[in-house]
Amino acid sequence: MQNNFITTFNELLARVSDLYESFAPSEVKNRKNVHLSKQPDTVLLTCYMFGILHSCTTLVGIYRLSKSIFGAQFPSRTRFIRTCNNLKQTLELMNQGLLKAHVSPNDSLGIIDSLPVPLCQPIRNFRAKGARELANIGFNATKQLHFYGLKFHAIVNQAGYILNFVLTSASFHDAKVCEDLLCDFHIPTLIGDAGYIGRALTFRCKEVGTNLIAIPRRNMSKNGMDYRPIKAVRKTVETVFSGLQLFGIEHLKAHQLPSIMTRIQLTVLLYNLLEVEAHKVEPMTLKFSIGINALMAI
Repeated sequence: MQNNFITTFNELLARVSDLYESFAPSEVKNRKNVHLSKQPDTVLLTCYMFGILHSCTTLVGIYRLSKSIFGAQFPSRTRFIRTCNNLKQTLELMNQGLLKAHVSPNDSLGIIDSLPVPLCQPIRNFRAKGARELANIGFNATKQLHFYGLKFHAIVNQAGYILNFVLTSASFHDAKVCEDLLCDFHIPTLIGDAGYIGRALTFRCKEVGTNLIAIPRRNMSKNGMDYRPIKAVRKTVETVFSGLQLFGIEHLKAHQLPSIMTRIQLTVLLYNLLEVEAHKVEPMTLKFSIGINALMAI
């Protein structure tokens, strides 16, 4: 068990290091006094992702796990958190670089959806103060309850990669972020649920070369179209979101927006990395656990 623990960390570190060296800006890698750090940025990011992988729900838990690995050679908790939060742009570039290396430019289909990110229990909706500059009260249609927090919007392809994501207020309508999510990848066909129905949105998507197919509700007109095959394809995004929920995206303990954003960015990067490893064993699989086993077996 201990050997698997160390092997997984080392393999994850190797992949993070490759991405960092390839896509991190030179002003970040060569910033002032970077050589005086107890551990390089790649180790700090890997420790954070390793904590997410091992179900650490709090920053304190991630820090304690990291400290148990490196001991006195690991920086203080505040410096660890501050350094990771300051690497926001670098994380975005690393994720984009990973996707462009493994997503085919001929990929013609994407699935768009949103996921609630509550920051407290419903009973505290009107008293919560976490991430107050962005968070507010929204409605979770799946669970039929109001929640205080944020909303995670994402586009996923059929291979299970998270192509792009946006974090908004909980009450923000899904349709308003559709164009923002399409800015990094050209997706000829985009599938969404009833939240993306609208002539204006369909027209705006066509202007950027995307055909939006929104699945209507049961009480809406189907126009004689059979949506069952489309619904089957749309289950991909539900599978991906289920994996993100296992990584704790719906149970964030952070209260500051920079820390929340860092956690979500690293969760998405970790998920995409595991999907890359899983596809080396079983192409087009949605089981990221195969990627974990692949890292342990190397």
